[in-house]
Amino acid sequence: MTPRSDEILPLYRAIKLVGALAIVIFVAGALEFVSFEPPGQATGTVARIQGVYAYNPDSRSVSGEPAGHFSRGQPFAAVVDWTSIPAGTQVAARWFDSFGEVVGQAGPGNAEAMTENAVPVALPQGLTQNIPGTYLFVVERISHGQPVEVLARRLVEVERT
Repeated sequence: MTPRSDEILPLYRAIKLVGALAIVIFVAGALEFVSFEPPGQATGTVARIQGVYAYNPDSRSVSGEPAGHFSRGQPFAAVVDWTSIPAGTQVAARWFDSFGEVVGQAGPGNAEAMTENAVPVALPQGLTQNIPGTYLFVVERISHGQPVEVLARRLVEVERT
């Protein structure tokens, strides 16, 4: 009589392998988190976004009342109060479209050196109107060349019509 192989042993090994793989994925995620969100980097600084306004690219100025919705053909820009950020703080302001692409930015640079209050959305190359969707404006603190803290954010909707 030959001994029967244990039917549970392969399942047990598979479970151990999946568990080991889960630990490796968890450690890799923790390392990535620590590299992009270094501990002790939060300063509590808050930037002040005065609003998002209609923008005139020719005069490089904003007009009207702050709004949260714009038509496709209306250029718009966020107005940032750079004096609300402590001097010496490295900052950048960026617009992201619905695809996560940067479609406008100011900086990076020291907060006191930022001279343009209006940060406009740039039209995609070859297009005459903005792409419909949700646009995210973010003012970030920069350390060692990478964003480490969000100081302010604002969402704007570009409508299809």
